[in-house]
Amino acid sequence: MFNPVALHHMVYRDTRAKFGLPANLAIRARDRVAKAYKQRRNRLLRFDKLSLDLDARLFRVFEKPDGWHASIATVQKRIKPPLKIGEYQRKLLEGVKPTHAVLTYKNKRFFLHVTVEREVPEPKGDNPAAVDAGMNNLLVASNGFKVRGKGILKRRQHFRALRSSLQAKGKPSAKRGLKRLGSKEGRWVARVNLERRAGSPSMGRPVNRPYAGLSVFGHDDHPASPSFREG
Repeated sequence: MFNPVALHHMVYRDTRAKFGLPANLAIRARDRVAKAYKQRRNRLLRFDKLSLDLDARLFRVFEKPDGWHASIATVQKRIKPPLKIGEYQRKLLEGVKPTHAVLTYKNKRFFLHVTVEREVPEPKGDNPAAVDAGMNNLLVASNGFKVRGKGILKRRQHFRALRSSLQAKGKPSAKRGLKRLGSKEGRWVARVNLERRAGSPSMGRPVNRPYAGLSVFGHDDHPASPSFREG
């Protein structure tokens, strides 16, 4: 069942009755399941990562004299935790009303991933280029510049397989191995990003950080993607 409307009629009332969810939380859970099964049809999925989609009725962000806070609807009541964010994030939140966010729980900490819409400034220079990010091609510019990603994707899958294997063992030696693996992967990510940023989409030759804020690893771990595994 992949259609959110059809799924709504099947599970909405039972979900609210069993878990005591407010209406919008039940709807967000329904949409998460429908989206996941559109990607993995004919397989039983089990959701085991803690995250929650939020819309404009379930959350808002606001500024107080002591900093930025979030207001988030829960089963019991609304909570209003402070946000630990930097100056860059504060400027992005000024004057906007976000309508979508994802609340995640990882390593005993909560993270709120907020989607913000901002006006894009007019490009400067004589030869601006539009950029699209993907999986097989990490970066494709409108002038033909391309960064292929199949080799990088294969290496990332290799790291993930090693991490899963070590996590399943749960031994002290495996934990040390996970730490070493994390350091190794971090160095590799930094090196590949540096190499990719050294290419110029406008001229096809090295320049000084043409896309200083662009990471070739950001697009396939988007927080809004459903977290699931096959059961």
